[in-house]
Amino acid sequence: MGLVIVFFLKASQEHRMSWESCNDMAIDFILISIGATGALFLNPKLSAKWGAAESAVYGITIVAVNLLFASLVVYFGKHRRRPVGAAGGFFDLFLGVLGLGLVGSDAV
Repeated sequence: MGLVIVFFLKASQEHRMSWESCNDMAIDFILISIGATGALFLNPKLSAKWGAAESAVYGITIVAVNLLFASLVVYFGKHRRRPVGAAGGFFDLFLGVLGLGLVGSDAV
């Protein structure tokens, strides 16, 4: 769903997708994953699996790690030389997808 939302956002903008837009997509992925964390850890199945107290600690830890990823993406986006190449774009997307994967892996 994260990709669908990002593609809708990018389709509505005037400029085409480029390696520089990967930074914005990565931030969107991380923000989506932070938002999904709250709903995920309110799930009664996860509370039964880990216990209510541990579930809250896991949720806070995942949000903190995702905030760390977001700060790295923002930092690299601001202090990177222009134009952005494939390596920089893939690194940004990697951090964004890692944030989504972190939330998704806890649902299993």
